[in-house]
Formats: sequence, structure tokens, C-alpha cells
Amino acid sequence: GGGVVIRQINIDQIKKSSRIVYLQTSAAILQERLARSRKRPLLERHDREKVIEEMHTSRLPQYEAAADITINAGNRPFSAIVDEIIQKTEYR
Repeated sequence: GGGVVIRQINIDQIKKSSRIVYLQTSAAILQERLARSRKRPLLERHDREKVIEEMHTSRLPQYEAAADITINAGNRPFSAIVDEIIQKTEYR
């Protein structure tokens, strides 16, 4: 999940056998994507939008530092994001 970057040990373990791809997007887009999700215990609050914004802001430097590859996901189609991931990982 998104909180994996909070602990360096998680990042170190992932990097032993994989690359980390950061799907960069704005807090506003995350708000839209998570609007109907009921599988996120940290967001089961009345101030959900504020929590998403705060988590996004606080984790952003960790996502950027951990990433081997950064993809601007935004509101792009899933297939375009996958194509870019494949393109950026083929030659590494």
C-alpha cells in the first residue's frame, strides 16, 4: 500500500529483488479515486479529504526518494501507464 515507504526496511526489502515504480498523481486525483473506497481504515473518518492531503504531502518525499522509476499517472488511461512502465523497465 501507499504506506510502505514509511519504513526504510520495507524499501530495502523490495529493492533486493524489484524496482519501485512511483505512480505520481495529485492529491485531488487521489481524492476522486478513493471517494467510494471502504477498504482504507485510515480514511474512515469525517475529515477524509484532509487526511488524504496530509498523507500525500508527508509521504511525497519518501515516494520520490524510494522510486527507481517515476511515472506521471494523473488521469491517464491505465493502458498508457502500463505501456510507459514497460518501456522504462525494458532497458534497465
